[in-house]
Amino acid sequence: MDVINFNEYPIKNVLSLILKDKTTKKNIIFATDAYSEYNVTSKTEMSPDLIRGLASFVIQPRV
Repeated sequence: MDVINFNEYPIKNVLSLILKDKTTKKNIIFATDAYSEYNVTSKTEMSPDLIRGLASFVIQPRV
């Protein structure tokens, strides 16, 4: 699996848009406690700064 660089085109330009819930107009939440060692809870909203702050190898898709 390729590593996604959140600081490069095209992700950098659209990250804030893809993190936004279209219904609530708020950022989507992590909805898992898998990142608790990074002080991220299941109710934490994903923000571009938070995503960029976590190393891209830490964030993994659910399979």
